[in-house]
Amino acid sequence: MVRGIIFDLDGVLLNSEPANIAAGQSAFAVFGYTLSENDHKLIPGRHSTDYIPAIIERNNLSFSQNQVIAACHQSYQALWEKMVTLIPGARETLSNLKQKGIVLALATSSDNNFVARFLEKFGFKDTF
Repeated sequence: MVRGIIFDLDGVLLNSEPANIAAGQSAFAVFGYTLSENDHKLIPGRHSTDYIPAIIERNNLSFSQNQVIAACHQSYQALWEKMVTLIPGARETLSNLKQKGIVLALATSSDNNFVARFLEKFGFKDTF
């Protein structure tokens, strides 16, 4: 019998990829670089600290990784509220599991500020 389930946040409960991609585009644009279609393929499912160095290396760019990452984080924070949505069916799934008495936990590489924003925005403070 299942007594508990651990959920990942991004891509499982939260559709954050559009904001992640837009933040990457915005960050590189600050430095005068437009992401190519191949660059875009490096972003989904990855944190900016992973894909930004890969894009810089792949394209032999002379940008500071830390500066691009900082610009990306700033852009992501601004985009998060208007672009991030729940994955369809996430709310219903969590509600059904909670009603059955299953303990729910959240695992993510997102920082605590984004987790708190997620819990507040979507009303999940008492869910996990």
